[in-house]
Amino acid sequence: MDLKTHRSAVAMIGYHQAGPVQPLLEGAPVDQWFDQPHRSLKHNAKVDARLLSSSSGPVFVKQYKVASRLRRALVALTGFRARRMFRLSLCLLAIGVRVPQPLAYVLDRRRDRLSSFFVCEALRARDLKSVACGPGLDQIGGEARVFERVGTMLVALHGAGFAHGDMKWANLMVDEASRELILIDLDGLRRPWLFRNKRFGRDLARFILNARELGAAPDNIDTLLAMYARARGRSVDQVRADLTPAYNKLARRHRDKYGSTV
Repeated sequence: MDLKTHRSAVAMIGYHQAGPVQPLLEGAPVDQWFDQPHRSLKHNAKVDARLLSSSSGPVFVKQYKVASRLRRALVALTGFRARRMFRLSLCLLAIGVRVPQPLAYVLDRRRDRLSSFFVCEALRARDLKSVACGPGLDQIGGEARVFERVGTMLVALHGAGFAHGDMKWANLMVDEASRELILIDLDGLRRPWLFRNKRFGRDLARFILNARELGAAPDNIDTLLAMYARARGRSVDQVRADLTPAYNKLARRHRDKYGSTV
């Protein structure tokens, strides 16, 4: 997939498909493009996420805002977040971890609007937690099959050195047509250099905590850990030691905040 780039006085655009950013390529202001017919999904001081209409159909667009001087300095050092999300998405797809297809990034470089926009496919999907609490996991192959697919995803992710940071069930989407699992919310994705296995263990802990809260069979959790340990060249005891500190911390937080009984 060839990446094309376009520069104007106010923005730099990288894209695989022109449709979602066609107005920008034709000279439209960034604000006008972002204010096309849309549905707001999340809005706060740091991000603004929308489902945006485009000439090629709906797309997901996430704006990363940069307002403070400190944030501007960080951008100068680390680069724009939207471009990072674009590149990380391509990396994950290359190692076999399904994420939303990245379509474009837009860097708004006007002096008063140092922000960026990540554009990716709009999923037709439900999150795994909603599926489990609604029609049930039998609809997508059963609980054991789901755990096997998540284990395969984590082995690929961690084998490439990536830790997701928030592997809750709500961050795994189930495609309506293919029933494929799609990993979302990549903002916390990192390649840790220190305490890597502990960071990887946190991903397992987050998934397993949700699994227990949703009443998953203990045998499926044990099978997941055994499969993961074998694929990663570690013992189950080592993997359990990696995840236990994060699990205990998360479990306490869920008991205090949500009344969890796990």
